[in-house]
Amino acid sequence: CRGGDSNTKNNSSFHGHDKIIPHLIAHFSSPAEINVQTKLGETPLMLALRQGNIEVVDALLLKLTYADLLIRAADGSAALFAAVHGGVLELFVTVVDKANAVGQASELVAMLDNEGRSVMLVAAAGGRTDMVGHLADNYNGNGSYCLTAKSCDLMGNTALICAAQAGKLESVDILMKEGADISKKNLQGRTALMEAALNGRLQVA
Repeated sequence: CRGGDSNTKNNSSFHGHDKIIPHLIAHFSSPAEINVQTKLGETPLMLALRQGNIEVVDALLLKLTYADLLIRAADGSAALFAAVHGGVLELFVTVVDKANAVGQASELVAMLDNEGRSVMLVAAAGGRTDMVGHLADNYNGNGSYCLTAKSCDLMGNTALICAAQAGKLESVDILMKEGADISKKNLQGRTALMEAALNGRLQVA
């Protein structure tokens, strides 16, 4: 048996054993049991989302009462952050839709991790233009969306600055259309334009 986290359910999620998941779920009597966390605070759902495993995520979200979308890991992130890191738009949309079904979407989208980063900022930093676009299309004008678009991390980087650093022109365009402040500086005194210039992002600059 492999080393690492000894929790069977968490390991099943990580390695994508989607046929095992339903059998394990059937033996748990409370949501708390399926939302057990690793030493880093990750739940089975977070692990499956990070792996981009559609079948496992679907199994865990079969009933909304099973996987808690608002549980935070040790770094302050939640399920939607894990979906960004997993890089599968379908799963990102699935989590947002599930949260919306129970009235938690605005709260989930507005979350900030321990470094002050919103989901929008993490998506922009990771070059996930599709996810930036999804947030813009579905949360334009929403108070929580405004927070995600304008918030900055502990280094003072906004989503726009992060998109410029990553060289993602489409994300830059989306954020600018949503009112991102192009004159905002991070703690190093650099704007999005300066970061684009520093990182050789000619298209963005």
